[in-house]
Amino acid sequence: MQSVRFNRTNGFTLLETIVYIALLAILIGGGMIGVFNILEGSGRTRQSMYREQEAYFITRKIDAVISEATSIDEPDVSSASTTSGQLTVQAGAETIVINHSGEEILLTRDGTPYELNDALVPATALSFYWNNASNTIVTTFTLDDHPYSVSNYYYE
Repeated sequence: MQSVRFNRTNGFTLLETIVYIALLAILIGGGMIGVFNILEGSGRTRQSMYREQEAYFITRKIDAVISEATSIDEPDVSSASTTSGQLTVQAGAETIVINHSGEEILLTRDGTPYELNDALVPATALSFYWNNASNTIVTTFTLDDHPYSVSNYYYE
């Protein structure tokens, strides 16, 4: 009697199929984690860039107000050194005020307020410090829990 031999040369065994499916699941899962981290990191970078642009815009506006000022009423530039929560200047016949209200930094020109920062970047602090020794106004403000400071030279 002749024996029958089975030669299996095509296809996968059940064990091989399970191993390949597990390896594929690990690769896909790792790829999804990587994509999620990339997307999350780009969101943080975008928020940081947006905050920096807002801070730059605010510092340029403050610099422009101080540059066009004919006199500064607050902080008191006649005293040695003072700190104030708002900047009040006279520019020709108009009064310009920069102050903090809620989560906004406001520039008020002749009674009309303009928001300097966007609602996506809340402001939590604003102060102006007059340094009599160097004739500078140091402005410090906080946007989205990040502090910023700028010095502006004032000459009469």
